[in-house]
Amino acid sequence: MKKTLLFTCIQFAVTVAITQTKLQLDLQAIWNGYFDEKNLSPRVMNKKPAVAFIRADKTTNFEGILTLDMVSGKIIDTIFTNQTRVEPGETPVTFTFFEDFSFSPDDNRILIKTEKQNLYHLSFKEFTFIWDRVKKTLKPVSTDGKISYASFSPDGNKLAYVRDANLFIRDLETDATVAVTADGAYGQILNGMADEMYEDGFGMTKAYEWSPDSKRLAFMKINQSFVKTFPITVFDKNYPTIIKQPYSKAGEAISEASVYIYDIGNRLFTKADMGANPNQYITGFKWLPDSKNLLIQKLNRPQQQLDVLKINAANGNAIATILSEKRDNYVRIYANNIKPLAGRNSFLWLSEEDGWSHIYEVGYDNVFKKQITKGEWEVISLEDVHDSAGLIYFMANEKSPVQRHLYRIGFDGKNMNRVTDTRGWHETWISADKKYFFDRSTTINSPSVFRIFTTGGREVTNKALIENRQFKENLEKYDYNDAAYFSFRNKPGSLVNGWVIKPVKQRGTKAPLLLYVYGGNGHNEVTDEWNDRMAMTFRYFASKGYYVACIDPSGTPGQGEKFRKLSFKKPGEPEVSDIVEARDYLLRNYSVDEKRTTVMGWSYGGYLAALTSLKHGDAFTKAIAIAPVTNWREYANVYTERLLQLPSENPEGYKTASPEEYIGNYKGGLLLVHGSGDDNVHVQHTMELARALTETDNDYDIQIYPDKNHNLSDAGTDRTRMNLFKRILKFLER
Repeated sequence: MKKTLLFTCIQFAVTVAITQTKLQLDLQAIWNGYFDEKNLSPRVMNKKPAVAFIRADKTTNFEGILTLDMVSGKIIDTIFTNQTRVEPGETPVTFTFFEDFSFSPDDNRILIKTEKQNLYHLSFKEFTFIWDRVKKTLKPVSTDGKISYASFSPDGNKLAYVRDANLFIRDLETDATVAVTADGAYGQILNGMADEMYEDGFGMTKAYEWSPDSKRLAFMKINQSFVKTFPITVFDKNYPTIIKQPYSKAGEAISEASVYIYDIGNRLFTKADMGANPNQYITGFKWLPDSKNLLIQKLNRPQQQLDVLKINAANGNAIATILSEKRDNYVRIYANNIKPLAGRNSFLWLSEEDGWSHIYEVGYDNVFKKQITKGEWEVISLEDVHDSAGLIYFMANEKSPVQRHLYRIGFDGKNMNRVTDTRGWHETWISADKKYFFDRSTTINSPSVFRIFTTGGREVTNKALIENRQFKENLEKYDYNDAAYFSFRNKPGSLVNGWVIKPVKQRGTKAPLLLYVYGGNGHNEVTDEWNDRMAMTFRYFASKGYYVACIDPSGTPGQGEKFRKLSFKKPGEPEVSDIVEARDYLLRNYSVDEKRTTVMGWSYGGYLAALTSLKHGDAFTKAIAIAPVTNWREYANVYTERLLQLPSENPEGYKTASPEEYIGNYKGGLLLVHGSGDDNVHVQHTMELARALTETDNDYDIQIYPDKNHNLSDAGTDRTRMNLFKRILKFLER
């Protein structure tokens, strides 16, 4: 008995000693990349069931592209490295590291992309090289600067790309380059690329497409000359620089978009007939398999009617309107929505027609529309089609609103199966022969694991191929808590999902609360997915003694059209109600200090934090609004008009959605944070709210980051992010 007691005491002492050796999380480790996962950038090959990925070792300055055989699960080749020796007279490798790559249709050429730089918010420009695997040659695509949206023609003989708002085609055998357009200039005319309005509003980036026979290019031309510009001051010189950004605010003139078809052999242009209405949007276009016809999506300015037109590529004439979607509120737009089906004279289409996001088959000769997937869950994206087998692969949240899985279903809507089996958030790369897929899976508490499966769901190797072991070893050294999910029914009866991280060391019987929110109709924060630096930052605040929680309020995606559109014409109203109810739920179920509660958000979430602080001044002790929208009249037209319609149609809605309207309820404790160089939500928003608070003699805090953008990030180190979260902690502790 004494020996057992002695052993128990020793075991307890060892456990305590091990616990005490755990390190405390610190922002420098988080934002200097100590907890970052490796960036693999997987790409499937086109001619064999293999996937290629990047492997880098900064200690030896090695970076290479390795190929993994999906049949055996073994690494079979290194097809490019930054140590590559090229043939005499060819361009030497002049870069140490590269960020991305893509294959030609025959896999014999690889585009190598390096020194990526944000063009807008989703797209990039980069130095791009062509590595010829057969000839062992490395050539720059352009010697005149960085390019964007480079893509091989379907026959693999040519390459198209955009540089300085113009579209170019390079012959890969002769290296001759043809300028398809010459009128391009940023802020005036854009060719083959989206502007910020299209990118932020519709998820469109590359705005050109090869015809399947490689003989034509369809591209969008955007005329920005009608758009007013917003001055962004850059404080980097004795006399600051003024950048004039084309920016359509709610109710203001928008850029005019048109589609042209370029005949490569004859160098002729044909304009597609979209009607004589400049006050409309083109939200996508797709070639049909015959290369003779083009489908173009046209959306009206109120965003209540979307038409799909069939266009004759030879003369640009509209043959027919083969699909129309109408809503009293607005039509949901999906990026890259049309997926033609070989041999069926039809295409796959995502729609909310039955109230949930689902797949439909639409005919473009004998016009019909047939629903394929059904249920009170949502298809997130179309992944691939196996035409000969009659199978569709797609991502959906059928298992859980916070998870994403790969599914397959027949063209007839029967035999739907979930292919991924492990819990969490999946991203997949399906092989060209449709027999295998490379799977990345994460959960909210565990980093990426990569595996290979057959498309029938059988694991090829019965073990994880890549597990981020170094990452896990780094995590083991630190003391932190995992996140746990919760949900509650709000007063109207809707389900609100959330997660919470308990404090590592609670100071006293109750601990303060930091509630993070984003919201909006296009984004979820409550997902069963690892989120690198932000995931660790939330755990950092928990290590400082805080309950850290997050919710997806009403108006967010994933729970059907009705839930997602609850904020239509009244943004902020249902979300703020959910935020207050979430606070009450956490007070009831956790040891939260009612006198120390904070709501924090970024962008749309910053808007909700500011609105909550002013509309319900007694609900939270403090609020942190990062890059908030404070006046919807000042924000981008596509997103704003989708929520609130035109200012002239809904003036009362614009008024009641503004935090300033509730300034009489404000009790103090608001921290406003903004980057002066923000080109998404301009710093004007924070300045307007700060002015209103000052004029009403209210106390508030403000932090401006000079020349920083919407993400408050740096090109190399993330000193700004570290400073931001240190500033937030000081604000909370005060």
